[in-house]
Amino acid sequence: PFRLSSAIEAEQWQNKTKDAPERRGNSQLPSTADNGFMVTKNLLQLANEALRNENNQPDGRLLLQSNCEDVAVWMKRMACTECSFDVVSIPSGDDSESSSFPVLSSEQLPKRTLDWIAMGGQRAKGEGWSNKPLLPRRGATETEVACILNGTPVHRCLLSPSQTPRETKC
Repeated sequence: PFRLSSAIEAEQWQNKTKDAPERRGNSQLPSTADNGFMVTKNLLQLANEALRNENNQPDGRLLLQSNCEDVAVWMKRMACTECSFDVVSIPSGDDSESSSFPVLSSEQLPKRTLDWIAMGGQRAKGEGWSNKPLLPRRGATETEVACILNGTPVHRCLLSPSQTPRETKC
């Protein structure tokens, strides 16, 4: 992921102003989503092209998932607004206590998620989001397995290239 910071903090830090807050946390994370984050507009556009058949019709799906809610929301927003993807409707799943993926209380949410919520960030909940794995267990990533074992959420959405590609510049 990239560092979570308010827009003001990010601008101060990038401009190296004297009022810039001290940077804490993982120093190896990119400072912003536009500065070194692995999911770029260009990558999403290439994925869109790869998920189309020879007649330029949608012919595949893109699974986006992250254990950082703000990152998941950012990736989905970029894919849908700037790279011609549409959300695939998926069942939200059973959030009952018998589920192996319980709904977490605010005391159990990671600090980054609590900070994101406090900043008024959009939540990765509701239509188009899944709190359940969308791939078989043997397809789980190392991060996803760690999140399951630690009881922390993974935020997932499934996307498809738009039926009619929109003009985008990457």
